[in-house]
Amino acid sequence: MDNILFSLEDILGTSKKTSSDERLFHCPFCYHHKPKLSINFGKRSGYWKCWVCDASGKKVFSLIRRFGDQSQLNQWIKLDKTIKIDDFDQQILDLFSNKKKKKISLDLPSDYLFLGRKDLPNNAYAPLKYLKERGITRDQINKYKIGYCGHGEYESRIIIPSFDEEGDCNYFIARSYYSESYKYKNPPIAKTQMIFNELLIDFKKPVTIVEGVFDALRAGYNSVPLLGSTLSKKSLLRKRIVENNSEVFLALDADAKKKQTRIVENLLKDNIRVRVVDTSGYQDIAEMPQSVYDQRKRSAEYISSDFFLITQKLKGNLNEVRTHRRYSYQKSKIPQGVSGSFGTALQDA
Repeated sequence: MDNILFSLEDILGTSKKTSSDERLFHCPFCYHHKPKLSINFGKRSGYWKCWVCDASGKKVFSLIRRFGDQSQLNQWIKLDKTIKIDDFDQQILDLFSNKKKKKISLDLPSDYLFLGRKDLPNNAYAPLKYLKERGITRDQINKYKIGYCGHGEYESRIIIPSFDEEGDCNYFIARSYYSESYKYKNPPIAKTQMIFNELLIDFKKPVTIVEGVFDALRAGYNSVPLLGSTLSKKSLLRKRIVENNSEVFLALDADAKKKQTRIVENLLKDNIRVRVVDTSGYQDIAEMPQSVYDQRKRSAEYISSDFFLITQKLKGNLNEVRTHRRYSYQKSKIPQGVSGSFGTALQDA
């Protein structure tokens, strides 16, 4: 017990004893000036709850996993012989392991020309016109080193390079500025093993996650494109977010609700604070006027883990009711477990 308490205090700070089964720590979520985070060491050993911000959990290990470093994680596992590491926790530990992975390095196309140059050839007019129509500014061209290819394998394509944390190219987007049938021709690099423009991302500050590169350009500072609509548990981006306990703004396309829900659930399991930006009414962030995006991001609220899961459950029940009501003369079928006034409300929906 003493060793376990010492390990906890090494991570959360000194504690206050209230009973033989409980200790109070300062909460690392709300930073209240008084110790309000209760951790139980009795019959409900492992349960923890902050009496100010309502952060809670059933395993102390979830706190260690979030706020401890790798050595503290390993020390805790050795001390707490009763702990059972499930598959999810093992994946977290694997993410924090010090195993070095092969560095991804990539050369830009040999025909790439930086569009910020002053001595551009005549065929640069078309890509510059395309970028202007998409709301891309000269400053963005210079900041993100946006270029194009007028010849070769990537002819008639905008090139937006990505740089890793050491400044080396690890990916690039090749987007056609003529054809809509074959928009992208990107290098065969695993997207889970790199972070697009990691060089420009500060994970100590709120990170905005979007789908595409043009969405990221609209979202602006500290925005990362998924280059899709999923955030794999094995992805390097997720690893960086968990390592740094980054706050996340999630702004996926309006047609990716199910995938967005899955991402939110996984981030909440990681104890990551999440806010979802409303993207309804637009095909994607890139088509949204800057003023509209800025306002919606400012109004995005934090998602409560319990509230989110309950809301998704109720939405699922509501959808289930509606799928059974195909004709007006059919009586609605209430899903099992739904009754009372809520059941009545569903019938009237």
